[in-house]
Amino acid sequence: MRRIYGVATGLVLLSLTAVPALAQQAAPVAPAIPIVGAGSVDAEVSLTNQDLLPLFKKLITTATNIKVPAGAPAGIQTMLEQLNPKDLSDALEGLEGIDFVTYSIAGEPTGVVPEALKLYGNYADAAKLRRIISVKPDPSVTVQVYGGPGLSLFGYVVAKEGTRTRVVAGALRGRIDVDKLMGFVGRASEFAMKLALQRGMIPHGPPAPAQPGAPKPGGQ
Repeated sequence: MRRIYGVATGLVLLSLTAVPALAQQAAPVAPAIPIVGAGSVDAEVSLTNQDLLPLFKKLITTATNIKVPAGAPAGIQTMLEQLNPKDLSDALEGLEGIDFVTYSIAGEPTGVVPEALKLYGNYADAAKLRRIISVKPDPSVTVQVYGGPGLSLFGYVVAKEGTRTRVVAGALRGRIDVDKLMGFVGRASEFAMKLALQRGMIPHGPPAPAQPGAPKPGGQ
C-alpha cells in the first residue's frame, strides 16, 4: 500500500512540475489550500515572491552549480555536464508561488473522498481551474490534478494510512518551462542509472548460468 501511495503522490508532484499553465493571462493569487473536516495537519508550506520563494530558487540555482570533487569516478564530470542542471533553475524561474499541505483524518478513504472532491472541486472552480488528471490506482487511493491560469496547477492525493486517511495537496502558481524541466528529468534519470551501474548497485545483464557440478542453493 505504501508503494501505491508513493506512486500516487509522485504522480501529483510530477504533474505539478511537468504540466504547463493552461492560459496566458494572470489571475488573482489563490487562497491557502483548505483541509477536509477535522484533519490533523502534519506539514504546511506557503511560499511567494514576497517571502522565501526567491531564497528557494536561489538554493536550487546554487545546488545546480555543483562541481565534481577530485578523485570522483571517471566519467562523472562528463555525465554531469551532459545533465546540464542549470535547466532546472531556468525551468522554475517563472514560478510565483508554492503551496503544500499534508494531513490525516480519522476514518476510511470512502468517507473522506466525497468530502475532498466537493471541497477541492469548489476550490478549483474559485481559482478557474479545470480537472486534467483523475486516476484511482487502487480502491483506497484517489488522485486529482487541476490546471488553469495564475494558479498553474493544483493536485491532491487521498489514501488509506493505517486506521486513518492521508491527504496530500499542493499547488504551483506561475509559468514553468516544461521543455527544460522534462529534459532535465530525463537526463537526471539517465545520470542516476549510469551512476548506479558504475557503483554496482544494479547488476549488468542477466545472472550468469550455474556451472556444471556447482552446489544448488540450500545445499541440495
